[in-house]
Amino acid sequence: TASMSYGWLSELPLEALMEQCRAAFPPEGTPADTNLCLCHVTRKRVITVAQRKKLRRDKPAGYLILQGPLPLGPKLYIYPSVPLICCLQTAKQKLYNSQLLDVVSYDESHIVARDRESGETHTLSHEFVRTSCRSGHAFTIASCQARQFSGSVALWDTRHKMWTKRHCYTALSRSCSYEALSIED
Repeated sequence: TASMSYGWLSELPLEALMEQCRAAFPPEGTPADTNLCLCHVTRKRVITVAQRKKLRRDKPAGYLILQGPLPLGPKLYIYPSVPLICCLQTAKQKLYNSQLLDVVSYDESHIVARDRESGETHTLSHEFVRTSCRSGHAFTIASCQARQFSGSVALWDTRHKMWTKRHCYTALSRSCSYEALSIED
């Protein structure tokens, strides 16, 4: 329910906790605006489906396709409003690891993206985006810490053998609204 508290739920064994969570946040059957995954394999699979869904829904007049190197993930479909997340080992171009950007525009050599938190814009080369960014449609739970997401939020990998109460709490607390949550697996 919308007023669910974590208090008594934290006392439950993991299996009973997840049973309660699955009842409270039933699956929608499709990727959400933001998707939180435990493992990278699921993240890549969800990104592929989420990008196709957004492309069909938005019907942009044109878009750019960049193929990211392994292991960053699948193709990036670039057009205004597409979310990107930076994957950097060191700070480059005034960007930081796990920074969330939204594409504003693109041309034949550069992509202009806006930081969701600061509003600052960055002009990035296609090569930089191809090698140092990935789709922001799905995150690992480790990358979503200290963030909250508006819109729909889906949890994936909740049946994974490594899933814990900490993952559950972290993932559930990223949504701005309980009504926007779903557990998809």
